[in-house]
Amino acid sequence: MSGGINSVSATNGIAGVSHDSTGDLQALLVGDVIANYDDQIKVFSDEIEATTAKKSEITALKSQINGVPTAGSGDNTKLGAYHEYSPTHYKKLSALAATVGMAGTVTEGTDSSHANYYVSDDVIADIQAALDNKLADLNSNSDIKMIGFQALMDARKQSLMMLSNMISSDNQTKMAILQNLKG
Repeated sequence: MSGGINSVSATNGIAGVSHDSTGDLQALLVGDVIANYDDQIKVFSDEIEATTAKKSEITALKSQINGVPTAGSGDNTKLGAYHEYSPTHYKKLSALAATVGMAGTVTEGTDSSHANYYVSDDVIADIQAALDNKLADLNSNSDIKMIGFQALMDARKQSLMMLSNMISSDNQTKMAILQNLKG
């Protein structure tokens, strides 16, 4: 039988490949393994990119919360330590709290003599702590994903080296056969 593609019995499990093309078969199999690694690396890359975007979003939320201007601060027997917000900024703070899963924690504490709203420092600290916790979780997950990503890259590199070695070995074998035929 000559090398190349032709029909063979299904007993070897690979129809369409002749018995003397094992080098080609090995290269094909290693190529499939590398393609599989490439697919997995793409998934990891997409996940890492999404995590990075979430981290940026949370950092921006932290900046927004810190950047919501207050109309003043004080101490009240009902509220404890507090910040005073205009109605517009109060709504923005409430929306930010809802974004981090703390909807309803920013409650109205209006004073009859003022048109502003009061939010305790504890609530602001809780929102910031929730953002810090989400950021820490994302950093931890990101570290784990990076380890997995590196392992995949190493495995892919090893497969490429194996393919290169197989091609080199096959080439050396063919060269030896040619030398024997000449000699």
